[in-house]
Amino acid sequence: RSVTDINNFVEYSTNNVTVSIPTSSNSNFSTGSTIHLVRAGTSTVTVSSGGSNVTVNSSLGRNLRAQWSTASLVKRSDGSWLLFGDLTT
Repeated sequence: RSVTDINNFVEYSTNNVTVSIPTSSNSNFSTGSTIHLVRAGTSTVTVSSGGSNVTVNSSLGRNLRAQWSTASLVKRSDGSWLLFGDLTT
């Protein structure tokens, strides 16, 4: 992901996709940055940490559940992100 994605909807409609969240040293996301994800196709969309210094917290899992599911990522602090929305394990 890149800083141009902040406050935008990023649609995924290709084959299975893994959305990798970069480490703080590899990006310029400020605390509070939000990225919205849309599963526009039928293939799986999974959110993962981009390194050992990145934690993605979610109560439901990291996969967008179905076609047209949406989810949001919010940067809480360096290396810590919150993922919420229409998710599954």
